[in-house]
Amino acid sequence: MGTLWLQSDFKISSTLREDRSETVTLLIPEERWIRFSEKDVKALPRKIPELLRTYGKYLSATRRLGKKAGRTLYQPSPGKRKMKRVNIRLSTGTWTLFGAL
Repeated sequence: MGTLWLQSDFKISSTLREDRSETVTLLIPEERWIRFSEKDVKALPRKIPELLRTYGKYLSATRRLGKKAGRTLYQPSPGKRKMKRVNIRLSTGTWTLFGAL
């Protein structure tokens, strides 16, 4: 018989609120940004919430930089690479989804 070990080091302690939205800033490497067409750049803020729902389980298993779900960032330090800032309006429930999975 095997033993199942659960890792409890990753904990998010915040409330789940769906009734408001926040502006979140994401960093995208500039070398990847220049590959997007102008049409794709305009559509990106609308596509990201759907991508977050699609890849929520994967992101919930990755290391977090903070313990608050509303401000959890999943991006590594950019180091010396040039990064492009993108502001996206998301519901707080989209971010806290990662803590609920």
